[in-house]
Amino acid sequence: ADSDPAQRFAARLEEARAAFGVGAFLEARGILTVALEDDPEEAVRPEVSFLLAASELLSGNMDGAFLLEGPWPDNEQRATQLWRGLYLASRGGHEAEAAHLLARDFSRLDNYPNSVRSVLLPFAAEQIGRYGSAEDLSVLDKLPKGAAYTLASAFRDLRTGRRSQAYDAFNALSVDPDPVVAEKALEQKISLDMSDGKLTPVAAADMFSSLMPDARLAGREATVRLLQADAYMRAHKWPEALATLDLVKDTPEQVSEPVLSPMLFQTLAAVASEVVKDTDRDAILHGAAMLRAHLSALQPGTKKGEILMAYGKMLLGLGLADEAQQAFSDAVPMLDSPELKALAGQGLAESYIALKDLDGATDVLKRTDDPSLPDDMKSSRRRLQARINLARGDQTAALGLLNGDSFADSLDMTARIHESRGEWPAAVASVRKMAEADIPPHGPLSAPQQTLALRLASDASQASDAQTLAWLAQLVGDRTMDGESGRVFRLLTQVGAPKPATPGATPAATTPARP
Repeated sequence: ADSDPAQRFAARLEEARAAFGVGAFLEARGILTVALEDDPEEAVRPEVSFLLAASELLSGNMDGAFLLEGPWPDNEQRATQLWRGLYLASRGGHEAEAAHLLARDFSRLDNYPNSVRSVLLPFAAEQIGRYGSAEDLSVLDKLPKGAAYTLASAFRDLRTGRRSQAYDAFNALSVDPDPVVAEKALEQKISLDMSDGKLTPVAAADMFSSLMPDARLAGREATVRLLQADAYMRAHKWPEALATLDLVKDTPEQVSEPVLSPMLFQTLAAVASEVVKDTDRDAILHGAAMLRAHLSALQPGTKKGEILMAYGKMLLGLGLADEAQQAFSDAVPMLDSPELKALAGQGLAESYIALKDLDGATDVLKRTDDPSLPDDMKSSRRRLQARINLARGDQTAALGLLNGDSFADSLDMTARIHESRGEWPAAVASVRKMAEADIPPHGPLSAPQQTLALRLASDASQASDAQTLAWLAQLVGDRTMDGESGRVFRLLTQVGAPKPATPGATPAATTPARP
């Protein structure tokens, strides 16, 4: 304050350096910030911007520390690479690069004032121990004594195959008086116990949850939340994993997108995969809600397109054709392979059919078609086009597309066309193939199986097909059916049963009675 204006900035810069040297990083940052407000032109000086960025980093302000990433003048790159490594390690997402930069200049830390070295050296040693290459790890051979350095050495031992030695160190450090060291060691102990089968993933997730108060004090809540989410994922507890990942975003720590995004994609994909197979409406509704809440957080691309496809299928299953149409429409341009585009196109066509836009359904099938599609996908698309033709009333075109297709949906559509025309033998041929595939020879019959048996009995009766009726009666046997279905089925198939022999008469070959 008493200095000449021309000397004021130099005095302030010297004061900021002194504050930094004694570990008063917040004060150094504050002094420089005020100095640059009065003399903003000084910000172009590399030594000024470097000191400010380093003060920001050690004050916990990653946004203000971005200058440490560079670029720096050629004659200063060697001197700044250590701090670039510190910045990358603090930001996350470039762990191996950060460890390598720190290892290259690890010895430089010995020349720093003790108040600065005591902050940077344990952090750098742990980063190298966790993520360094075999060459990088060699710099940890001569570390000072202390729990923080024992922790770094334990990470090195774990990386170099001395697992038992590392586990013993983590176990001992888990009760260390330093709460940050103890919390990090306990994280590793839980993870190792889970990977060794000593803890189930669910039990590990519970232990990570109990660790959360200490993790907050150590500034590692986000890290522990990620470990807990990983444990839930290993246990296939996808909703719990998703809820835990959501909590990561609410923590004060910054989690890099390369770390969080793959876990979020994997969890949402698993939710989608499981829910689309579910038949319970409430489960589908809950799964769709989980996906919808997270879709905006996903970066566009093939993975998001696949999740959108599953979301669209759920919406179709819930009868929400408008919303399903939007989901499939968004998915198509994100998908890069012909097969995936075709699948999304089929879903989009189904939503158009549900909305009675048959021209739109036909158009989207054409737009997403490809000659290289496998035969099963081509058959599936023909079945979809047959549905469109049926909805238009063109049964002949539909039959032409379904001819020779033995898929259940095709047989069902083919049979319905023949039934509507009164072409009973042809209908029996299709329904019998369905029965042969779907009705088991033993065990109770489900409601759909009973319906199918009754349908075949009715069609065969209309076709006077005693042979099919006899075959069906033998297949179903004495298995019970619900309600009136059993009585009607027995009545229809009775004509196919052989007549009982007259007592005392000579057995003779029996023929099915005429209906």
